[in-house]
Parts: sequence; structure tokens; C-alpha cells
Amino acid sequence: MPRVVYKKVYEHDNRAGGSGNIRKVSFMNGGGGRVFKNRRQDTLIKQLKDDDVEMRGERKLWRAKKNFRKRPGSPNLGNHKVHQLQTSDWYQIRIIFGAKYEQNVILQLLLKHISPEVFCPFGYTTAGRDVIFYIEDFKIAKLFRNANRKILLADGHRMVIKVKADTPPDIPINDNLKEKIKLLMAKRYVPETKALDLSKFSSDPDFTGEVYCPINRPPIMKAIFQIISENISDIMAIKLDCNRISNFDHSISIDVKKLKNLKILHLEGNNIKALHGINCFKDAELTELVLKNNPVIKFYKDYTHYVSEVRKKFPKLTKLDDTVLPPVISFDVVEESKLPAPQAAFMCNPDGRVIVKQFLFQYFALYDSDNRLDLAQAYHDTSSFSLCAYYPQYQKSTATKLNMYFQDSRNLFRVHDFPKRQSRLFMGKQNIIQFLSQLPKTNHDLSSFVVDLTLFTPVLINLTVSGVFREPNPSNITTSWPVRHFSRAFLIVPVGQGFCITNDMLFITNATDTEIKHAFKEETSSSTILQSPSTSNNNSAAEKPPNLSTPVAGNPLQMDDTIRFQMVETLVARTGMNFAWSKKCLDETQWDFDRAIWTFGELQAKGSIPAEAFIK
Repeated sequence: MPRVVYKKVYEHDNRAGGSGNIRKVSFMNGGGGRVFKNRRQDTLIKQLKDDDVEMRGERKLWRAKKNFRKRPGSPNLGNHKVHQLQTSDWYQIRIIFGAKYEQNVILQLLLKHISPEVFCPFGYTTAGRDVIFYIEDFKIAKLFRNANRKILLADGHRMVIKVKADTPPDIPINDNLKEKIKLLMAKRYVPETKALDLSKFSSDPDFTGEVYCPINRPPIMKAIFQIISENISDIMAIKLDCNRISNFDHSISIDVKKLKNLKILHLEGNNIKALHGINCFKDAELTELVLKNNPVIKFYKDYTHYVSEVRKKFPKLTKLDDTVLPPVISFDVVEESKLPAPQAAFMCNPDGRVIVKQFLFQYFALYDSDNRLDLAQAYHDTSSFSLCAYYPQYQKSTATKLNMYFQDSRNLFRVHDFPKRQSRLFMGKQNIIQFLSQLPKTNHDLSSFVVDLTLFTPVLINLTVSGVFREPNPSNITTSWPVRHFSRAFLIVPVGQGFCITNDMLFITNATDTEIKHAFKEETSSSTILQSPSTSNNNSAAEKPPNLSTPVAGNPLQMDDTIRFQMVETLVARTGMNFAWSKKCLDETQWDFDRAIWTFGELQAKGSIPAEAFIK
């Protein structure tokens, strides 16, 4: 059998024409294979052969060749473009395979190489086989970049250094970090002058290395001002120079308001670009402020304009950027008067206090009972009632839904259909009591009540009360009972020897976090929600001021057995006496609950109450 010989075929540039003696046989059509791949090159070569081309023609051919698509995976020969280092506030330094060397070894070699320059590393951590840290100086970053593969390590390898513009990551604010912050703040606080120096805070030697704690990050800033407000609220001066602060987070305003004595604030060398960046300090009565070397100064046409704008925010300022300011020219402008302090109750007529207290206790005692049908005696035959329910803004919880109230809610902003509005207005005593009996069971916190008596005449009383209540559910523990906020407005008219409700409007929503936190706490003797200075000054020690969280003493002849029983039960719980002695105490004090409590305290202090009073 004859031996088959395979000839080698080379795809070379056959610009000279060749001998043409070797005949090539192909089983491929003219449109495919490797011939198609070089068609563009052949076209260019043909043009060069056919036309008169200058010597520069070869350069044109090279440009064309540069645009040819390479095979996947082929090496990139040439074109080693080195990107310039961008200017930034922070730079990440990565030491390849640096994890197997000690931290001080790496840092000492770097310091020795860039000497006499020095640097301060932040957030030194390992990332797999590498180590990473951050620096602030652009000049040092360039030196490190140029030092790549120029530093010899102890094992004979050269240090590979990668540099790029990048900011350090956020770190969690845990108890350990807070303790470190407290220790550093204690070291920088001067008790004699009540001044705290927080300049270049993140560059402090206590924070270099693994801990990175910049004040310009909102979580760090908030933690620092919380520590200040909780531990040194009488501080007078704070220095925050050179911390790269561009603005102050609004969340620290609450803590700043607690610093009543803060007068001096230094912010030199930061990045504050507008005055609204320091709005959180506008409530502080600053007398000295330093904003030198901040971009904000460049936005004003002259120094006078700058001073004027700063003084609009801080009218009591006497010194700005270490310069004493001229006194403000005023036209005897009277200082803005402050609003009076809020009170737990407003009584347009002190004579209505006893009636209001008695009415509220009796009404909500029946409302919280298992049978609300007894409330029928509190409503007039022609009375009216309406309910309005609404969710608090931004509420995300689904555990405290108000569905049972929404189906009959008469919120005029949402119910636009007139017949539907009419159907949700309950008229007449029987309809009202029937509807109230269908609402969930309640347990009101009387100590949370805020009462306003805005009208008190012999023929009409206008009374508003707000507070919190919870909805008992035997299947759940007490802490899981939903807590609601309510506001209720009553129009009351005298009927015979008593009073009746002619109009009742009830608003219900979910309680706020603050209300839930303080709801249903054990009451203290200082609770004086319906106490007024006039009554407390004129009464004797034996006549203690009334308290809404306790039963009310009225005319005993007008009290029914239900109210008396509840008063006795409440006294049993408050004093520890048994039922009989508690009832005896109320009888002898004319069913004045506050006086009964005070009398018990006096006799108990003297040891005059026999032991049998506590036997149950």
C-alpha cells in the first residue's frame, strides 16, 4: 500500500507571488474557512500593490492590523497603560500575600522605604491572603504605588503593593467601640473649663490600626453626641477641627438641645459648604463660632455678608472666626416670649373639677366592664355618637391592625358618600349602646388621661379627654395586648339631679412608642393630673388633691353599688387591707378615695391599724 504524504500548508503573506508549483486542494467552498478570516488583510495588501503608495503606507497597514480582533485567550502584548492615581480623600493600600507577615513588619518596611515621610494607617485588616489598610495623604499614596516590587521581604520575595482611591468601610457601633470612644473623650475633656477637644478625632493614636472612627460618619457622630448629652450635659465648649465634616446629621438635634450651657463651637478645617449643614446647633445659644478654612466662606460676596448670614442663625454670637463682632444694631426688639409650660389638665372653671373627675371615673369604669349596657343611663335619649379611626404616619407594623374600627369609621376625609356618612352616625341611646357593646373590650390607663374642660355652664359642659387603653385578650400574655391611643369629646347637659351625654365623638389610633413605654406603669404619689395650684394651696393637709387614676368621691347617695364595689376593690389593692376594713375606711371618709388613702398612710405610719385589718 503506497504511503500517503501530507504536505504542510502555511498561511503566509504571498505578496511576491511565489513559485506557483504546489497545487493546493481544498474541500471547502470559497466563502468559508480561514480564507474568510484574512479577507480584509488581503484586500489591504491588494490595494498597496495596485496603487502608488508613499512610504507611510506601511504605517496605515499597521494601524489597520491593530484593529483586528484577537483570538480569545491570546496574550495582550504591549499596550501596558498605567492608570494615574485619582485624587481622593482616602486611599486603599493592599499588600498582596501580606497576611503571612506580622503587621509591625509590614508597616516598618513601608516607613523605612518612604523615610523621612510618615503615614497613619487606618483599618488594618486581613482580606484572604492579603492585608488592607487606608491612608488619607495623596503624596504618601503615590510613594506606595511607586514602591511596588521594590521592597525586599525577609523570605526573599518582593512586596507587591496595590493602591487605589477608596474609602474605609463603615464599622458597627457596638458596646466595645463606645467604651473606646468614652475613654478617648475622657482623656480629651477638661473639667475646669468644661471643654472637649475632638479635633482630628480619627487620627488619634488610640484609634490607629484596626479601629477607624471618623466623626463625619453619621453613626459615629450620633454616638458621640449621645455620650456627651448623657455624661457631660453641662459642657460649654466643643472643638471639632479637621474632621472632614461636611454637615451634621439632623438626628443629633435631640442631644444638642440637652446641652443648655453650650456656648463655644470650633469647626475649623472641615468641609462645611453651607450654613444649613450646622442647623442642629441653631437652638444652642452660641456666643463663639469658628468656621475658618471651610468652603462655606467662599459662597459670600464679602465678609460683611458672611457675618450677617451667620448671625441670622446665631443671633447671640459675639465672636466669629476669632474676631470680635460689633454689637448688633437693634430697635428695642422685645425678646420673644416663651410659651407657658404644658399642663396635664385645663379647667376653664375650677368648680368643674370634682364633677369632671367623678364623671370620667364612673364612665370608664362602666365602659371597661364586661357589660356596657349599663352605660345607657349616661346617654340622653336624643344623643349622637360617631367613631373615627386612622393609622399613625409611617406605621409599618401589621400586628396592631384597626380593622374592627375602620368598618364603622366616619372619617370625613375618607368617607365622601353622604348616605354612608349618615349610616355611620349613630343616633339615640339604644343604637349607641348597641354599637359600643360590639367594640373590643378595653382597659383604660387612667393615669395617662389628659383632660380639657373648655366649657362649664349650668346648661352645657364641653369636655375632652385623651389617653391610652389596651384590648385584653385572654389567649395572649399582657405584654402582647395592643395599646391604642384615643381622644374623646363629650357634650354634657344637666338632667334632673345628674348629667347626660348628648354628643360623643371617639377617635382611635395606635399608640406611639413613647406612649407604649409609659403606659400602665405603677402610679406614684406625684401624679396630679387634675390638680391645680389654687386648690393645692388652699386645702389643708387632710384634703389631698384629687387624682384621675383613683376612684372619685361624690355624694354617697348618688353612687350605685357598682361604683362603691370598685372603689373598695381598688383600695384593697392599694393598701393590702381586706375588703371589710377597706369599706370601713371609705365609710368613715365619706367615700373620698384620696382622703381614705391619705388617712391610711397616716395611721399606718403611727402603727394604729390592727393586724386583723390585713387578714384576708
